[in-house]
Amino acid sequence: QTYPPLEQLQEEIRSLSAMALAIPAADIAMEAGDSKAANIALLGAFSQLSAAPLNGEDLEKILAQRFKGAVLELNRRAFAMGREAARKGGAF
Repeated sequence: QTYPPLEQLQEEIRSLSAMALAIPAADIAMEAGDSKAANIALLGAFSQLSAAPLNGEDLEKILAQRFKGAVLELNRRAFAMGREAARKGGAF
């Protein structure tokens, strides 16, 4: 089974919800320095939502408690880049 073209999928998603964002988390993670940071990029994007239970500052404090050194810096970059992607409206 083959998937429809990306543009068709994006149009279908837009028709279902005006609030959908496509966050290129894998690309952001690679740009930040490691593909494993994709989830942190998504967390950054999520923190931009008004309904998020924790704000960006709170989540950054949690990252600092959980990670140290180079891994913390990588995750901070991915988090900030995810926030910026959401601010810009995602990949749509």
